[in-house]
Order: sequence, then C-alpha cells, then structure tokens
Amino acid sequence: MTWGKFFSFFLYTIGLLLVIIGGALFQNSSSIIPRKPRGLPHTLATPETEAINGADLWDGDTTITVPSFDFSPPCTGTPVAKVSPLFEGYYTSHEGILSLGNPLTVAFPIDQGWIQFFELEALLLP
Repeated sequence: MTWGKFFSFFLYTIGLLLVIIGGALFQNSSSIIPRKPRGLPHTLATPETEAINGADLWDGDTTITVPSFDFSPPCTGTPVAKVSPLFEGYYTSHEGILSLGNPLTVAFPIDQGWIQFFELEALLLP
C-alpha cells in the first residue's frame, strides 16, 4: 500500500467518524441547547386541549336521553317486524332464524344502504 493510498484511507476514515459523531450530536440537540432559555419563565404553562368543534357544550351534562324505540324482543313469541323483501332471499338461504334470529326492525335506509336489525345481528345491503 502506498503512502498516498494510506493517507487517503485515513482521511476518509476520520471524515466518516466526524460525520457519525456530528450526526449523533444533532440528533440529540437538546443536550446542546440550555434547559431554561433566557427570557422565558422558569416554569412553562401546561398545554391544554381546546375543543373547537362544540364538544365542550356537553361538559358537565348529566341528562340521559332514553331511546325512542324499544329493542327488547317481543313477549308474545310472534315477531312484530317481518323480514324485508330486500333480505328475504339471504335470510331463508342462510338459515336466518338460527344465525340472525327474529327481525326487530323493518328495513330502513341509511347513508351506506339499507339495514335491518335482528335479535342476533343486522343485515346491510349497500
């Protein structure tokens, strides 16, 4: 190995070490910056979350709204609602009485499609 190649290898090695050490210092740069910056109070304010979507209107609210629909199963044994024609094919072919139970609601539209609730599950038709 010639003197020039050795010197070049030595320079590259030293340069690489400087880059690694410099990177480590910049990565943990909080150790370089003083803990208490000048001009600021010694204790900084604790950050607080501020609701800007109106959710703070319910802070401290204790009112409980009862549901307007009774989801309890009927006492008589005969279902109040019937399986909608939209879901009737699926209900009969997949043994709906065992896997879904009796219908609790009629099918009604929602943003995602049509939905009907049963005792055990719900069906959605997009």
